[in-house]
Amino acid sequence: DPTDAKELECAIAILLISGTNLTDPEIADLRVSDLNGYYSEIRVRGENERTVVISETLSNLLKAYIMRSSLKPDDRIFSLDPLKDPVESVNELLRRAAGDDDPPLTADIIRNLK
Repeated sequence: DPTDAKELECAIAILLISGTNLTDPEIADLRVSDLNGYYSEIRVRGENERTVVISETLSNLLKAYIMRSSLKPDDRIFSLDPLKDPVESVNELLRRAAGDDDPPLTADIIRNLK
């Protein structure tokens, strides 16, 4: 059970990648205000605006992470550099989670595990 904010952030990213059809740009731009009041759905903005239902586990991790990190509604969920390419930013977050694994953990690897 992750207790550290960075571990929570990485766990949330992995669950979002493996359990939803969110793209890297959608993950990188995800904000607290995109979650419904019960944290059971995510409103995905952009070209393919839609609502995504998430698991109870992911919902609980999001609640814990947002509270622990004192995020406000307009804050992005992930601490990523908004000037970097979203794919690289998400993969950088995953590399933090995996440490020195070789080959490095990437969003594409996680998506292909399905």
